[in-house]
Amino acid sequence: MFGFIKRLLNKSSEKNVSNNVSNAGNDVGKTVKPITLYNNEVSDFPSMVYVILGKTGEGKTTLVHNMLKHLNKTFKLVESDSDLNSLDADVIVLDNLVSRVAPSILNALCDRIRLQRHERKIYIITHHLISQVPTELLQLATKVIFFNSTFNVSAFTSKIGNIIAKAKVEKLHEIVLSLPQYHYVIVARNKISRIYSNDNVSPIFGEFQEHQENNGNNSQNNNVFQIFEDSPSDAELQEFAKQLEGLSNMQKIRFLLKKYPNLSNQKIAEVLQISPTIVKSRKCYLKKHNLI
Repeated sequence: MFGFIKRLLNKSSEKNVSNNVSNAGNDVGKTVKPITLYNNEVSDFPSMVYVILGKTGEGKTTLVHNMLKHLNKTFKLVESDSDLNSLDADVIVLDNLVSRVAPSILNALCDRIRLQRHERKIYIITHHLISQVPTELLQLATKVIFFNSTFNVSAFTSKIGNIIAKAKVEKLHEIVLSLPQYHYVIVARNKISRIYSNDNVSPIFGEFQEHQENNGNNSQNNNVFQIFEDSPSDAELQEFAKQLEGLSNMQKIRFLLKKYPNLSNQKIAEVLQISPTIVKSRKCYLKKHNLI
C-alpha cells in the first residue's frame, strides 16, 4: 500500500518538474518588462531636487541663474515633454512649470527625478504657487525654497502639509508673507531656515541655519526691519515705511501694526499713501487669519 503511494507521488513530482521546464522554455523570446528603474546600482551622488516658489518679480529666476553659476555645469532648460527623453545636461531646469501637467508627462518626469541620483543629475523646478505644483514633485523635492508668496494654511486640500509638520505651518506662513523682495527661506527635513538673500546659494547646496524665534533679548534675529519704540514720530514712521518698499500694502500694514499696534487707520493711510478704506479691509483680513 505504502509502496503504491510512494510511486504515485514520485510520478506527480516528475510531471511538475517536466511542466516547469516546459514553461521555462516557453518564456524564451518573450519581451521582458522591467519593474525597477535601475539595475540595483548604489549611487553616492547626493539628492539634489529643488522646488522654488514665489510671486513674479520676487527673485526666483535670479536665484536659478546664481545656482547655475555656482554649479558651473551644463544645463538644459526643459520646454516640452520631448526634452525629457534627451537630457544630456547635468542640470535640468523647469522654469515656470505649467499649472496643469498631463498625468503621463508627470509620471515620466517623476520617474526621471527618482533616477536623479543614479543618473547624477540636478533638478531645479520653479512655480508661482504651491497649490498648483503637483504633489508628487513636492514629495520628491530635497529642498523647497520660498520667496514671498501666499498659500492656504487651513484648507483640507492644502499641499503645505507635504513638506512640513502641521505645528510649523503657521510659522512658515508668517515668515513667507513677510519676506522682503529677493529673499528666501528653505524648508527641508521639517525645518525652516533663516532668511537668505538670493545672491547666496550656499545654504541650498549645503547646510542651512534654522530660523530662530525672537526671544525678546537684544540678540540679532531674522527680522530685517528696524524696530522702533512705541509712539513713533512721523519721521520715524516715514523712515520705517521706506524699509518696507517692495512689499504689498497688506504686508506693510501688518508690519506697521506689529511694531505699533495702536496706530490708527488714518495714520497708516497717511504713511502708506493709501485710503483708510483699504487699510480697514486689510486689517480685517489680517485679524481674521490671526496675523496681527
